[in-house]
Amino acid sequence: DYGTFNAQWAFDVGGASNGQTIELQYIKNLIRDKKLKLNGSLGVTWNDHKFNDYYFGVGSNETSQSRPAYSAGSGTEFKVGLNGSYAVGNDSFVLFGTSVTRLSDEQANSPIVETRMQPFAYLGYSIAY
Repeated sequence: DYGTFNAQWAFDVGGASNGQTIELQYIKNLIRDKKLKLNGSLGVTWNDHKFNDYYFGVGSNETSQSRPAYSAGSGTEFKVGLNGSYAVGNDSFVLFGTSVTRLSDEQANSPIVETRMQPFAYLGYSIAY
């Protein structure tokens, strides 16, 4: 098993940002047995300036003394993660995952961002019926 490569192009169909993103991801099965499944992933995402400015920019009507105006350009973020599932019965699974994203300079330099490294984790339960 050499893993899986994914590519995704996304754009704002609702017209809020009119932005676009392109994501490339590699996923590798690390453990595959009857109960436990564990995957590792590496990804890179490019966001255009419209996307970044919508989510990370600060418009002139949004400024304050502690939050200056900011216009974000395009940039690339990087992500690494683990996710998987553990069978707790014939049709039940505990789902879990964690990742960390390193924001691009354009995102990280925004006055609304506290830290460049953005951790994420989840835990869930699934019942098949």
